[in-house]
Amino acid sequence: MVRRFLYIIILLSGYGLRAQTPEKFPYQMVVRDAGNNILSNANLGLRISIVQGNESGSITYTETHSTSTSKSGFVSVVIGSGATTDNLSDIDWSMGPFFVKAEIDPTGATSYSLTSINELQSVPFAFYAKTTETLVVSDGHLLVGNSSNQATSVVMTGDATITNTGSIVIGSDIVNSAQVIDNSLLADDLATGSVTSDEILDGTIRNEDLNKSAIPLSGFGDPTASMDFGNQQISNLREQVGDQEVATKAYVDALEEKLISLKLAQGYATKDVDGNVYSSVTIGTQTWFDRNLATTKYNDGTEITLVSENNAWQNLSSPGYSWYENDQASYANYGALYNWFAIDPSSNGNKNVCPTGWHVPSLSDWNTLISFLGGTEVERSNKLRQKGTNYWPAPNAGATDEFRFRGLPGGSRNSNGSFSGIGSSGNFSMSDDLGGFVKTMSLTSTGFSASASITKNYGNSVRCLKD
Repeated sequence: MVRRFLYIIILLSGYGLRAQTPEKFPYQMVVRDAGNNILSNANLGLRISIVQGNESGSITYTETHSTSTSKSGFVSVVIGSGATTDNLSDIDWSMGPFFVKAEIDPTGATSYSLTSINELQSVPFAFYAKTTETLVVSDGHLLVGNSSNQATSVVMTGDATITNTGSIVIGSDIVNSAQVIDNSLLADDLATGSVTSDEILDGTIRNEDLNKSAIPLSGFGDPTASMDFGNQQISNLREQVGDQEVATKAYVDALEEKLISLKLAQGYATKDVDGNVYSSVTIGTQTWFDRNLATTKYNDGTEITLVSENNAWQNLSSPGYSWYENDQASYANYGALYNWFAIDPSSNGNKNVCPTGWHVPSLSDWNTLISFLGGTEVERSNKLRQKGTNYWPAPNAGATDEFRFRGLPGGSRNSNGSFSGIGSSGNFSMSDDLGGFVKTMSLTSTGFSASASITKNYGNSVRCLKD
């Protein structure tokens, strides 16, 4: 069966960089068979040729080696040290390109059947220098390789020059505001007139030369004022070690998990069957969840029916729930919206949407809360509404969230399947059956009281109360 080999060539120029060193350079490859399997610990016959011009060009040098592969199929030889009648020094390296042709007999003999050829991408400089004309490098020039892999002397252009003593000289008044702006930085990022070419040359840029409020890098020393990051992120931080270091999100998330575990263990939090965690808040003689219920299952693990389509919701006379605007990703923090059939044990098969030990409050339970809060409707609302304007419209004046009830304006799903009220009102279900109607507790920025009667297929928030 005909086999082939694939190889990776790594050319090193160390030999050609030292005077009086034999003209040799390493050649390395990995040998595989036609099935892409590595030839491990195999004895090989290897013939190396240097080909000039193109892959089918004239052969300028040939040598042979008897070698073997490592366990990983690796072979390393030094071109210039094999058996040959040619002379590597006779090659005019300036007349490239050159290619390395490798032929292998996998039995270790000289019947070469496996062949590959690859362009020699670079030539040790000492080899090239011996076979080319004298190369003059003028004062202020650099030696670079051109597109033909030949060394070329070019002048260093721009705002800097290089001397024959190795010094780089930056032109006077080169660092200025205009050039800073051209490079997409703000002129204000550098203190006016403080960074000079002399300071760049001798390395004496001082801490006070830089405006640290705009470029807050640790290397600039201690900041003299608070830093404004312009609503940008700080990324690629290592984990916190010291007490005064910035904590990463991963560190904070891990800390939050520890706090949740501790609260669950101590009975200060409860987890539903979906894994949602609710902290407990005590208001008077009652203990409430600190946020709206978000479970999709009863506490026995039975699924609650998710109903998205408006007509299906409108005609529903059995348990169902939905997310506001059918968009859980956007409104998950407000909790789910459940119709009355989902919370009523006589309608849902004697099941409970709240975790074990908790229940959907009745009108009597809500009245107990109202009595404890006291005051006017507005004052009661202020004590229960979450502070700030992340959920309630600005200015949300008066909200104290005194008991950490975190009342949110989660809106409702109407009897016709439409949605309304997000951001302006929170409507909490109560378990009482008033014939063909039910009521909710309505929380707005101006009050907290029982609503007018509504039909049972309205979808509202649920706030669980401890038994």
